[in-house]
Amino acid sequence: AVFLVAAAACYAKGSRKFYDWLLGNKWLGPPIKDSQRYKSPTVQSKVVGIVGLLGGMGVTIIFVVKVLWLRIVLGIFALGATGFILLIKTRGKGGK
Repeated sequence: AVFLVAAAACYAKGSRKFYDWLLGNKWLGPPIKDSQRYKSPTVQSKVVGIVGLLGGMGVTIIFVVKVLWLRIVLGIFALGATGFILLIKTRGKGGK
């Protein structure tokens, strides 16, 4: 969802046509509108983001990167990004 919101922000600045298409998309539009409306993620969004982040980084660290120092840097980055996501205020029930 974070990359989706970032894409929407870029399209809003660069191309109104693509921004409107993104917001009107059946699958992509609702999360973007939801993010713009409430300015904070749901618990579900945070869980999906953290699982995706750690899963992707884990696969990269274990199977792709062979250099130890780069594995350590990626691990630190993953932990820092996870901490950042956890610190973001979570939207309560009813959108508050």
